[in-house]
Amino acid sequence: MVSNVLKNGCRNAARWGAASGATTEEVVAYARNQMKSAVNTNAVTIQVKDASFFDDGGDLPASSDDWADLPDIELSDAESRQMFLIRATVRYGDVTILPQPWSANAILGGQSITRHE
Repeated sequence: MVSNVLKNGCRNAARWGAASGATTEEVVAYARNQMKSAVNTNAVTIQVKDASFFDDGGDLPASSDDWADLPDIELSDAESRQMFLIRATVRYGDVTILPQPWSANAILGGQSITRHE
């Protein structure tokens, strides 16, 4: 359930941010609002990144750290048709009812990639 909430929150925020002329900060707040019914949003990390590497034929990032290393983007300054992504992650131990020591540090996540309008 949490994974679906993260994915849907990112997708809705990306759609809204692509067309609304919102700032990155406003889009992050929108994503948190989308997720708040199911997770403690203080435990969720939300990143808004430039995804132009897809246009350049770049390789997909191989790890969570590689995704996090992508350049940040300010959506209010984004060019028309510029790709960006919204990524949300949370530790499993922060959202589970019965945390288990062997899975508490597993990362749940969701993301959405779209073009700015």
